[in-house]
Amino acid sequence: EMNVGSANTLTIPTHSGDGNSVAFATGTQIVVVQLGAGVTTLAGASGVGLNSKDDNKVIDGQYAAVTLIKKGANDWWLFGALTS
Repeated sequence: EMNVGSANTLTIPTHSGDGNSVAFATGTQIVVVQLGAGVTTLAGASGVGLNSKDDNKVIDGQYAAVTLIKKGANDWWLFGALTS
């Protein structure tokens, strides 16, 4: 849940395998809901691929939701209520 009153960014971390990152398993699904009025943008950390239709990465308004699916070590699908 992103419950923020001003514009914000949710950054997907790298999976470096060094114990200092989040090691989500391939196939992991994460639902992100924008609860607050602040526009939420999703971004990948350096080296993280975040693939979405038309390269949209902004949640399309309050109470809208998107889903992230991990497809590889540092590659994710992003889909749902997105805008540019």
